[in-house]
Amino acid sequence: MKQEEEEKLIRELMMRSSDSMPFVDFEERLMSEIVNREKSRHSFVQSIRLSWFFFILGSGFGLFLSSVASESRFTFLGLPAETAVLPFQILFVLLFIHQIEKLFHLRKRDSGS
Repeated sequence: MKQEEEEKLIRELMMRSSDSMPFVDFEERLMSEIVNREKSRHSFVQSIRLSWFFFILGSGFGLFLSSVASESRFTFLGLPAETAVLPFQILFVLLFIHQIEKLFHLRKRDSGS
């Protein structure tokens, strides 16, 4: 008799301890949110890879144009090519540094999440 009472008490306690879902579709919504976050993270990683690719491609193109322009024999506003190209080279270096800093920041942000 005592064992039956204990079993009944244990069953009651087990029924009370079971968690009920806050909403009927809670599990589905939670799993859907996880899938959506993983898709957006994958898209973010893909965008970072494309950013690096185009950064390297653009930097190479900029270096090529800069070297070709500085070696040419044209004049621009009465200035020789070496002098006329200098402001564009300075702008290129500043943009290069700015973009590399932004890409490293994105990479750090990605590894931190």
